[in-house]
Amino acid sequence: MAVVGDPLNGTITALVGDTYQFPNQTNASCVDMNGHSPTTVATITLNGYMECLEVGECLVLLAGFNSQYHMTVLAAPPPPVIDGPTDTLGYPFIKSVCKAILDKSVIIQGRFAVGTHWGGDLNNLNIDDVVNALPAKQKYPCAIMYLAVSTGEVQQTNPSRFLHREVYMAFLAGAKVTGQNAISKPGDNLQSNHTIMETWHDMERCAIGFLRTLEYSIDNVPAYANSIHISQNEIPQIQTITELGNDKVSGVAIKFTFSQTTNCGFGDYADTLQTIVLPDITDTHPLHKDM
Repeated sequence: MAVVGDPLNGTITALVGDTYQFPNQTNASCVDMNGHSPTTVATITLNGYMECLEVGECLVLLAGFNSQYHMTVLAAPPPPVIDGPTDTLGYPFIKSVCKAILDKSVIIQGRFAVGTHWGGDLNNLNIDDVVNALPAKQKYPCAIMYLAVSTGEVQQTNPSRFLHREVYMAFLAGAKVTGQNAISKPGDNLQSNHTIMETWHDMERCAIGFLRTLEYSIDNVPAYANSIHISQNEIPQIQTITELGNDKVSGVAIKFTFSQTTNCGFGDYADTLQTIVLPDITDTHPLHKDM
């Protein structure tokens, strides 16, 4: 709280840690309730600020105005403890944000899923299992999100800390067959003339359009300000994918970093935090010869 003074009643109320600068040319001093100096409740610093040090009462003497105030210093309230998950904007939230974008894609048309069995290898995306689970009758072109490494100072109880999540978004289509099982770009011999390189090109445009739309949309939601953004510290990477899975689909995977703030809660330790007792520092398994 700010230091509050009431000239009519001659009182000042403040919290421990508060500071206050008196008007220019004011010579102030802090004494105890008996008029003795010094007092441990508050002090006047060298630059003329009054600093509230501890809970208690004292008198503030203003020589320039030939008056005094009865000051009461109260304890500062503890910072709020946020219970519940330490990462309220987790994987499901990222999925919902990306889905909101891909639902509006003229090409992808909401054909979107999360791949969970890939082990960080873009050559082993288990595309067939993911695509077969899509509810739509038409499976391609589609987008599949793969979540990789998350980094951040998550041990800090500071809500302004960011957690940075690596996201791979694969945009896939058949090179020779369209999503409607028709021959793609048929030639005179009724064989497809659509190349894998052209599929890379088609899916790269989808990937770039998605990421631009994602960043634009996030930046234009006031509630997301200072909490969610696409990281500008890493340049997005695009990697080609060629004839994966039973459907021999090709395309690209775009890698970007989704950054979000974490709250300062302790999750499932919120109710037991103050009961934790750590052991004394000791070697519980001393050096021994019989190894």
